[in-house]
Amino acid sequence: MVGTLAEKTEWLFQNVRDPADGQLYSNARIAAKIEECMPGFTVTATTIWNIRTGKSENPSWRLIEGLAKAFGVSPLYFSEDDESSAKQTQEELALLAALRDSSVRQLALRAHGMTSASLETVLELVERVRQLEGLDMNRRNQISGDAQQGVQPPSDSKEE
Repeated sequence: MVGTLAEKTEWLFQNVRDPADGQLYSNARIAAKIEECMPGFTVTATTIWNIRTGKSENPSWRLIEGLAKAFGVSPLYFSEDDESSAKQTQEELALLAALRDSSVRQLALRAHGMTSASLETVLELVERVRQLEGLDMNRRNQISGDAQQGVQPPSDSKEE
């Protein structure tokens, strides 16, 4: 999914894990990582929350650079002018996330070398099972849902 700055940022939060411990990032954790990547630059969890919810639609380029460094993507990922780059980045990150699962890796390795007709049959089967498990639905954008329900942003004292 590509789209607004908020949607692109939220996608990263839902799909990119911290390589140090495999956990998804929180607003505070990504703010700290940005500060670590960019000494002298300060950012708050609230500022990150504002970007994720679309309340901040035009953050500084320096903050965009920080987000990109923290998540390990190109700053162009966030550019509205480069939707194909954002889509490709999301596809690559989704593939890496899927390959962390040993069962997915095993399935891919077992499928390697099959004819294209056999692979097509396997793909059809996988798609059918995903439908049965309700996995073909788009993941609900939790942070947008929180914003619509009036969940308050995190409180902190630092400023951008």
